[in-house]
Amino acid sequence: MKEKLTIEQKRGRQLRKYQILDDEVKAELKTDSTYQSFSFKFDDIEFNEMVVDTKPNPVEIGLFLSVMFNLIFAVILVSDWAEKMQIGTVAVSSTLMGVVSGMSIWAYNLFKFEREKILKGTQNIFLFYSKKDQGEVDVFIQTLKKKQKEYFRKTFMHFDDTLDLWTYENRLKWLLDKKFIEKEEYKNLQEEVNNRRLLGD
Repeated sequence: MKEKLTIEQKRGRQLRKYQILDDEVKAELKTDSTYQSFSFKFDDIEFNEMVVDTKPNPVEIGLFLSVMFNLIFAVILVSDWAEKMQIGTVAVSSTLMGVVSGMSIWAYNLFKFEREKILKGTQNIFLFYSKKDQGEVDVFIQTLKKKQKEYFRKTFMHFDDTLDLWTYENRLKWLLDKKFIEKEEYKNLQEEVNNRRLLGD
């Protein structure tokens, strides 16, 4: 499978960008009102996946329709009043355009049907997950799993002289529990630990 080290998703003014580095993930998140750029370690990542569908809120829809009908009624009244007062149509048209623009932006944000996949851990990862996003997101997650596994194997799997055997043994058990090493690998490494004990290391 081809690796995907960076994923960048845009929805209007929203941005979600994640980049996998050697020992961490760099994140860049942007909404209409906020911007964040930060990094987090592989230790903070869990793969408890959850898919969430976001649908319009019925209460907000009711409010939107109420405001819309009231504005339409107000525009009709203002138009009649402007005609009687002989106010030019330019002012009325400009007002109407402003109202329509404002309502359009509100409607765009209100009637959004979104699906996102969340990787819940110490640091959550949020990814848009519509049908067109799914393939890219799934490849990115598989790459992230692979890189995390490689990192922990490289960091904790091998014994060095700065470690005592008890600490190393606990690391091996942790790697096995997290499925970063296979049972056969664990068995072989545990034999090495036992041999070192016999030799008095």
